[in-house]
Amino acid sequence: MKLTSLNYQLVRLYLALMDNHSLSETAKHQHLSMASASRGLAKLDEIIGTPVFTRTFQGMMPTAKAYEIKGVMEKLAASFKELENHKEFNPKDLSETFTIAAADNAAFLILRPVVLEMMKQAPNVSLDIRPLDYSTFDSLRKGGLDLAIYPNVEVPEGFHFLNLFKVKRACLVRKEHPLAIQYRKTGKISIEDIVKYPRIMISDRHSSRDPVYSSDSALLKTQRTVIRIPYFLAAPQFLLQTDYTLLINAPVAEFFALGKEYEAIPFPGVSETLTTRIIWHDRVQKDPANQWLRSLFVGFAGYE
Repeated sequence: MKLTSLNYQLVRLYLALMDNHSLSETAKHQHLSMASASRGLAKLDEIIGTPVFTRTFQGMMPTAKAYEIKGVMEKLAASFKELENHKEFNPKDLSETFTIAAADNAAFLILRPVVLEMMKQAPNVSLDIRPLDYSTFDSLRKGGLDLAIYPNVEVPEGFHFLNLFKVKRACLVRKEHPLAIQYRKTGKISIEDIVKYPRIMISDRHSSRDPVYSSDSALLKTQRTVIRIPYFLAAPQFLLQTDYTLLINAPVAEFFALGKEYEAIPFPGVSETLTTRIIWHDRVQKDPANQWLRSLFVGFAGYE
């Protein structure tokens, strides 16, 4: 082995391929061309003295040698990272891609101001926004994600979180919905009033397991659900020309109510609030780039 030629980029290439088995995805996230990634893989084979990955219909699959050197490569990566952390941190020097999982309403309401500040401080970084799913915590643990934005979720051991703000909820309906007319006349509606009408429920459920996230409320358990949809920003379109209701985060409801088609009514279950938080794994707890990323969220937080 010509170990003196082994650099951090090759170690990162190896670890990424061990995780995702995709040379194209690895090249994208490490800002490499496919040609550069292929040359790096060939260089790695030359240094190790035998093929480390083999190309199959399932992607770049690790060879026995790849598994044999895994522990050593992980230690090398940690050592390279520690050396890198001793440099004085300046976000302007960053050129990496941060990967964040979020529902569409979080991307709309939370990420926009963060991204504007991010690009101002670190103009060469990129952002890869992905949906929340059942593998989110596993991806945070393995390195597929840097951060997740989640409401009201239990955080497993080995993870950290920071509460950003509490979010109240609202009942969104079309402007001339009977509930909207009642609210404009009396200034109030009750749970009993809401459950008389069918509802649209925002819920991201892919199996018999609990949903990844949901807008459901125990107070509305007797209300008939006519549409179940995982998209916060698409759901309001189904309210038009119907008497359906939609329980949704108040900031999103208020945004739609800025126009002439919707009415946002405060949800009578005033004690029901959601806590929006960012979550990350201990793997990136002390990483300067990720610490800087999290600080951007703190700047726009309003947690009480």
